Amino acid sequence: MNIYDIADKAGVSIATVSRVINNDKKVSKSTRDRVQKIIEDNNFIKKSDYSRHTNNTIVYMCSGTDSGDMADKITYLSDSLYKSGYKTAIACCNQDETAKKNMLERYLSENFSGIIIDGHDFLTYSIEENINLLKEITIPSVIINGYFDNVDNVNLCYVNNNISSFIENIAKEYIRKEKKKILFLFERMSFGVKNILTGLHNAYDFAGMDADPDFTQLCRDMSYVEKYINTLIDKEKIPDVVLCKSEKLAAYASIILQKKNYKIPEDIEILCVGDSEICSLVKPQLTSVDIKSKEICDTVINVLIGKINKKTVPVISIINVELLKRESTL
Repeated sequence: MNIYDIADKAGVSIATVSRVINNDKKVSKSTRDRVQKIIEDNNFIKKSDYSRHTNNTIVYMCSGTDSGDMADKITYLSDSLYKSGYKTAIACCNQDETAKKNMLERYLSENFSGIIIDGHDFLTYSIEENINLLKEITIPSVIINGYFDNVDNVNLCYVNNNISSFIENIAKEYIRKEKKKILFLFERMSFGVKNILTGLHNAYDFAGMDADPDFTQLCRDMSYVEKYINTLIDKEKIPDVVLCKSEKLAAYASIILQKKNYKIPEDIEILCVGDSEICSLVKPQLTSVDIKSKEICDTVINVLIGKINKKTVPVISIINVELLKRESTL
C-alpha cells in the first residue's frame, strides 16, 4: 500500500496524509486518528522513519524551460545543489490549477527533501489559486518571487526581488519628465508580470493618472509585436517609453520602431527586465533591469538547506535588482 492508497481509504487528500506522517498539528484529531489507524493497520512507513529517509533530491517546479534565462537558472541551481549533496528533479507544468495541484501532491508523496517553486511563471495571476496550492505544502520549500502573507504554512520561505517597487520608481521618474505613455509588452501572464503591473499602476496612482489600457499588451509571439505597434501608430498613440518583460521582446520592438524611422532613445526609450547577452548584441544596446538571478539562486539554496536541517532561516529574503544603463535610454 502506498500513500495514494492510504489517502483513498481514509477519504482525504495526499497532502493530509503527508501532514499526518509529518506530525503536523493542523490536522484535526479525528482525521489524524483515522489516517493513523489505516497507516498502522497496513504496516505503512513509520512516522519516525519518514522524516529521516528522504531521497536527497530537491524538486524544482516551473512552467517550462524554453527560455534561455530559465535554462541558465536551472543549470546554476542544479550545479550548486549538487555541490551541497542534493540532486535536482525538474518538474514543468502549465498554468492549469488542477494539473499543478496533482503534480505537487505527487512530489509530496515521494519523500523528496524539499521543493523550489519558481513563482514568476509557475504561480498564476489568481491569488486564490496560488493560496490553495501553497497551503498544501508539507515539506521544506522556497518560493522564488512570490509572497502571500495570508498563507499560514511553516514549511514555506520566500526569496523575492524588489522588481515591483523598482519599476514603480522608474515609472514615477518618467512621468515626472512628462514621459507618461509607457508601453508594457509581455509574452504571457504570470506572477512576475503582475508585480510589474502593480509597480506601473502605483506610479500612475501617485501621479493622479489613470493607466491607459492600450499601453499594456500581451504578445504571444514576436509577429504580434509589430502588429500591435502598427495599431498604436494608427491610433496616433506613440509611446514615450517601451518596457518589455524580456530581452527578446525589447530587441524586436527596437528593430520594428527603427524601421518605422523612430530614433532610439531620442524619440522612444526602451528598457527590458532581464539581462542576457542579447542586450549587448543589438543596436542600440538595451538598458536592462538585472533581476540578480544568481544572487537569488544562492539565497534560495542557503535558505532551503537551512530549512531542511531545521536551522533558523528568514521567512522572507529580499534581493535588490539593478538598472544597467546602456544606449536605449537617455
